[in-house]
Amino acid sequence: MKIFNSAQCKKLVAIATGLSAASGSLRAVEPSDILVFSKEPFLLRPRLAVAETYIDNVFSRQVGKADFITAVSPGLNFRLGKEAGNFIALDYGFSQRFYATQDDLNAGDHAFSIRNKLQGQRLAMVGTDRMDLVSNPIGVVQQTGFGSPINITPPVSEGGTPSVSPVPIPDLGSPVRGGEVLSTYEERNVDSTSHYHSYNLAYSMTEKTGVYLQGQYSLTDYEQGVELYDLTTWRGTGGFAFQAFPKTSFFGETYYGRTTTTPNFIAPSIPHLSFIGGSLGARGNFTEKITGVVRVGYESREFADSSEAPSSPVASLSLSYRVLPKTALSVTYDRLHDVSVQYA
Repeated sequence: MKIFNSAQCKKLVAIATGLSAASGSLRAVEPSDILVFSKEPFLLRPRLAVAETYIDNVFSRQVGKADFITAVSPGLNFRLGKEAGNFIALDYGFSQRFYATQDDLNAGDHAFSIRNKLQGQRLAMVGTDRMDLVSNPIGVVQQTGFGSPINITPPVSEGGTPSVSPVPIPDLGSPVRGGEVLSTYEERNVDSTSHYHSYNLAYSMTEKTGVYLQGQYSLTDYEQGVELYDLTTWRGTGGFAFQAFPKTSFFGETYYGRTTTTPNFIAPSIPHLSFIGGSLGARGNFTEKITGVVRVGYESREFADSSEAPSSPVASLSLSYRVLPKTALSVTYDRLHDVSVQYA
């Protein structure tokens, strides 16, 4: 991840490029095969997944710490109606993570979600509401003892211009004093609560063409006392879709949104960030075994005080390959801009 630091107002914007691949979860049992209860229009389905993950740098440091993580994830889904028509579905999932060597990071996450759809002859509305309670490592935690941020001045390069090179993080456990401020650095989990709400209103113009509007709102709230910013983002999207093949459609869309930040420590206010962009893509079944979404576009971003923010092409790819009826391989790639939760 590259960090862009504006010298004028010390705002962070990250350009994130990621590539991940994961195989299907290893399943010891299939509770739904035995315990599923279905009586139209009700469906009650339990689930249990066991997954193994290897991470070579748990805290994203120059000298990384590797570990194996075992995740045991039971869950329960209740649905009223059929997904092909009108329905409402409630889901709860719990995931307990066990670290092979760093067992102090063992923690459990909770996920609650509600999905619903109202389907008419031409008009359809689909909604998703989700809340996650998470405790996981997101890097080295800088904890401020007296509620004020430590002021670390970047080194000055030749010519008197502050360098954009990151300041080395002090040794863990060594407090750093600045006036009345005491900061410590820890390798531990950080608790957070996130909310996500998305509603899509679609209108079918013909059998193969349609237009849609989408509204999204997300909030990530970190625990108090750590030098991380809470993020709030809303986004509105308008687009069209053309179903070129029975199970594959092409789409184009444009969107506008805004991101605001709230510090969990005493810090200067940061102007909100506005963004506008557009993209073209395809979604659906590309072959009998490959499904997913591919899109490319461009996004422009600007802070409220008109200070510089990166604008560039954006792209995303999410594909799944069905190896066996209950086993799949997935690949996800994203190139995007986002506001950093870390303080400058």
